Amino acid sequence: MKKMFGFIALALLLAGCTKESPGKPEDSVGSSGRSVVTDTTGQSTESESTSSSQETTTTSKEQATSASSGEAADPLVSLEQAVDFKQALAIFQDKYPDAVITDFQWEANGSFQGSRTKVYEIEGEDAKGEYEVTIDAVANKVHVESDLEDNSDWQAEQLPMTEIIPMEEAAKTAAKQVVGDTQLSKIELEEEEGTILWEVKFFRQRQWQSVTIDAKTGEFLNVAGTVENTTP
Repeated sequence: MKKMFGFIALALLLAGCTKESPGKPEDSVGSSGRSVVTDTTGQSTESESTSSSQETTTTSKEQATSASSGEAADPLVSLEQAVDFKQALAIFQDKYPDAVITDFQWEANGSFQGSRTKVYEIEGEDAKGEYEVTIDAVANKVHVESDLEDNSDWQAEQLPMTEIIPMEEAAKTAAKQVVGDTQLSKIELEEEEGTILWEVKFFRQRQWQSVTIDAKTGEFLNVAGTVENTTP
């Protein structure tokens, strides 16, 4: 009997050791796990990099899909330039402080000394003569021409530049009235029957739209062109 109890006790002892033995591999795996964690950190970085790359690829695909789906681009992207409306006026007034402005226009594909770029063309007069200032709106370069002669009626065609809204504001209002994937091409200040107007023109391929904005109030007046406006 004592031998039997001895065998049973020995068997139970061995069984207990067998159950506890996985604990050591866990600690070992734990220390091994720490080194693995260090390796996994590198792997995680690679994984995150791969994930980021996948997200970038997805974004590119979404942008390509968006572009191919015919989604309209921002028609006012042409106004991203170094010289804005107020700065252009300041350049003219700095050169000819006594002159009044008689003509003002901006073109997205204008000509500046033989190169195509975004251009302001500002004309003015004073008692000494007439002036034309051309400004490269991207490179902030200025070209000046003058015709000096006695000019007694130099104020006859003066535009009220201090009473009008900036051309950028007029363009934003006009952009809400155009349809299709068009781009801003020209902005011109005009006077019709005593009313000062911003004529804002959008163009794409052979289609164009011209939007008229009251230059003093900023009110939309009308739109015309080869693209029918279907906006309700």
